[in-house]
Amino acid sequence: EEEGIPCSLDHDIRLIEIPLIREILYILELARNDMDKSSVINRIKCSYFRICGDEEGDLAEYMLRGLDFESLSELDDDRLQEYSHQEMMVDIIEMIQEENRGLPKRSHIEVYIDYIAGLIEQYGIDGSIAEIYNRTQDYDLLHRDFVALDRFRELLDKLRRFGNIFGSEIPLGEFIDLLREYLEGKCIAKREGSDDGINILTPVMTRGHRFKILFFIGLSQGNYPNLRDDNFFFREKNHGELRAIGMDIKGYYERLDKESLIFATVIAACSHKLYLSYSENATGDEKDIPSIFLDELLRVIGGTEMEDKLNIIDVDMDYLFKDDPEQLTVEKEIPRYLLRRYGDGICETEYMKMHYEEGAEVFHRVNDNIISEVSRQGDGFNRYNGNIGDAHINTDIADIHANKLYSISYLEAYGRCPYAFLMNNILGVQEMERTLLDFTPLDRGIILHEVLKQYYHRYMERIRAHILGDMEFEIDRTYDYIEDRLKYHMDQRGFADGSRLWQMRIENNAHMTLDFIKADLDRLAKLEKKAIPIELEVDFGREEAFEIEVGDLRIPFVGKIDRIDRYVDEDKYILIDYKSSAYGDRKIGDMRAGISLQLPIYMLSQGDKNIVACMHGIISDGKFIVRLGDVEERHLMTRRNSGALTRDELEELLGDTRNIVGAYMHSIFQGDFSIDPRECSKHCIYRNICRYEPVMEVE
Repeated sequence: EEEGIPCSLDHDIRLIEIPLIREILYILELARNDMDKSSVINRIKCSYFRICGDEEGDLAEYMLRGLDFESLSELDDDRLQEYSHQEMMVDIIEMIQEENRGLPKRSHIEVYIDYIAGLIEQYGIDGSIAEIYNRTQDYDLLHRDFVALDRFRELLDKLRRFGNIFGSEIPLGEFIDLLREYLEGKCIAKREGSDDGINILTPVMTRGHRFKILFFIGLSQGNYPNLRDDNFFFREKNHGELRAIGMDIKGYYERLDKESLIFATVIAACSHKLYLSYSENATGDEKDIPSIFLDELLRVIGGTEMEDKLNIIDVDMDYLFKDDPEQLTVEKEIPRYLLRRYGDGICETEYMKMHYEEGAEVFHRVNDNIISEVSRQGDGFNRYNGNIGDAHINTDIADIHANKLYSISYLEAYGRCPYAFLMNNILGVQEMERTLLDFTPLDRGIILHEVLKQYYHRYMERIRAHILGDMEFEIDRTYDYIEDRLKYHMDQRGFADGSRLWQMRIENNAHMTLDFIKADLDRLAKLEKKAIPIELEVDFGREEAFEIEVGDLRIPFVGKIDRIDRYVDEDKYILIDYKSSAYGDRKIGDMRAGISLQLPIYMLSQGDKNIVACMHGIISDGKFIVRLGDVEERHLMTRRNSGALTRDELEELLGDTRNIVGAYMHSIFQGDFSIDPRECSKHCIYRNICRYEPVMEVE
């Protein structure tokens, strides 16, 4: 196609890629997915099976994307009343629901086929195709759609026959998967081939022909012969059953024998020169291997070494770059050739003058990329490595932060990666909406924190008595209370569907919470210096301002400490932050690097209180780990603990935290959002934008 050489091959397109056919799948998927948001939007945007005009469809999509719902059935008049086009939206919802009622979740194959055939008839698809042609005057589009519809109807007839054979009901989801599988494998000709060009044939089509020169390509194991059982019905395990009902279905070895014969026929069709080709593309640590047929052919050819049997030609990506200008055949090869020569230190001045216009766009793009990369790697601070130098923009950034109350996580995000901070916190660039988990780790963390707060409040006196040895607190007998609280909070957040999965979540989290509390009280009871919980979910910076002062900057913070314990006999305090899992367990190195500010700022927020330790309580495994504390508190931590610091070292860390906070704020106001992360997550949604690659330094 690129070289303009005609060939006999039709330009095919798979049925599933054709919009008309995709829209049928959208309607079926709508029922399968319980009319969720993305499925409803896909249905509204259908062009062949129209339920509204283009403008109404755009308005409906805008409204739906702004609404929080799991299923269309949740949207009643009250949820839609704030929109001026409420009546239009109600009509669309009613049409979708009415259409959906006729599609059962489980039935016979012929019932599903009748439903689809009814849709095609109801919406007058033949007329819709003709109407689109009248509007576009695109004959190729007309031909594509009519042929696709004809092939689709043939496919439905074929599936109907299979349904009559297999009789039993199947779930809608299985029918959709079956239909999709067939559509993936069926193609129609988008453009007819030319009989005057190169003959491109399948192995079967070589039968009865003779060729002086023949190229046999794709001889990689797995691609040829292709004996995989991908068909929904005709799998190897069904072979005996299908034979038993009179269907002539070939088994694996029968198909292998047939393909062997066809391969031999292809080889025999060549009279002078035969090219055998297979790909050796590397994927990870593996490479494609030659077909078993190619191995067998080489075995019967005389000679001991491969070079004795064949002339071997290795073709790599260099064939795309021509060394001789006489070999250039298409326009886009000209800039490739000139750039390749320039990279080798040869400037083809004459060709550059003659053909600059053909490659101007490419040359400009390459030049811009080179300037960008060189500037990024340089020592200077410029617009290519994250500096926003515009005074007006920096003023806007300062205005955004005027009177702002800062969370610790806000500045930690800047510390981890200034560029990701810019994308997320300043520009609000979000990834495309995805289907969310119905019970996320964030949901679980919020619920577990709330349950623990209520538990320690309720049983505070018994917990104190247990720690001091005055009585034994039978913690196991409080399991029902924990389970009740979990049910209540999951119900409040919309997760109480009464399913077995819901009950399993309740039970798993209840047992985990109980084990965490038992481990906590066991630990407290064994401490040499007894400490008891005295405050839960302690707010700071809300009723009474808490600010970190650095030079002229005063940065107000708000936050909440999960728990504060106090020594029984001394005025000393321990701060505890709950973590759902060990994933959020940050160490002293993270604090010094400025990517974990939480525990140091917690200490600063408590003013003159004598804070001797800060701990993480890991709910998932019941561990309590001191991450920051006074080295003299040896009953809490050993000297080997990296977070065990002297008083002077603690004060130094707190001073460094103040300076880090000030430096972050100064950099934000100066527009410094450089692509130089202190921590780069492989899950970051901005990786494809920033193109940051970590560099390993070797001394």
